[in-house]
Amino acid sequence: MRGSRRIGLLAISVVCVFAFTAASALAVEDDQLFTTNAGGGTALRELTTAPAGFPESAEFVNSGEVVLKASVVENKCTEIAFGTFVTKNKLEEDPVLSLPYGVAEGDNCNFSTYFGVVSADAAHPGSLEASVTVKDEEPEPNPVRAYVKNLQFALLGTAAGTCVYGVSGAEELVGNVTSPNGAYGEEGAAPNLTVSFSGKKVKKQALSGGLCPAEGELATAVFVLETPSTTTDGAFYKS
Repeated sequence: MRGSRRIGLLAISVVCVFAFTAASALAVEDDQLFTTNAGGGTALRELTTAPAGFPESAEFVNSGEVVLKASVVENKCTEIAFGTFVTKNKLEEDPVLSLPYGVAEGDNCNFSTYFGVVSADAAHPGSLEASVTVKDEEPEPNPVRAYVKNLQFALLGTAAGTCVYGVSGAEELVGNVTSPNGAYGEEGAAPNLTVSFSGKKVKKQALSGGLCPAEGELATAVFVLETPSTTTDGAFYKS
């Protein structure tokens, strides 16, 4: 009887493990950008969503001051915006936004500031594609981070001349992503999705003057993501 009972319990255990494994395999995490945080939201259109070639447009707009440093030079900007579009927003893949528009808007800065985000295309074959990838990290509590590639900024009018800083090639600028509840708003209001950077070191890039410090810093920056192509004008990340 004990042998039969053990075999029966073993069989039940195997069935339970199989059922759990199958359920886990069928469970799919969102890991996508949506139009709303509550139920009923739809995933943002990506580049290949039918009909292909009509992705959602998105814009990173600063909330508060953006502070860039290069040694004793501190450059504060109160209006910066990066135009992007949704390249990838598929289940079980990390969402990717492309920054294809050459330069970003940068106004109200201490020094003239230009942001280079030129993607590789027929007109710029030597350029590297600039992008933002959103990843749900491990372990718990699973912080969400944004990995920015091939983003550079140039400071003009400093005592050292023109100084260019940023990330290129395999380098990445890593920011923290949050997606709180609340109606969308920019310039300090409760946003749908934010990407924030604090104390991020960036290397001097080519075309910098010889007197420029070897390292700069994205000292403080908080951006909200708005999607002007949607009716909600905002985006949420669900993992």
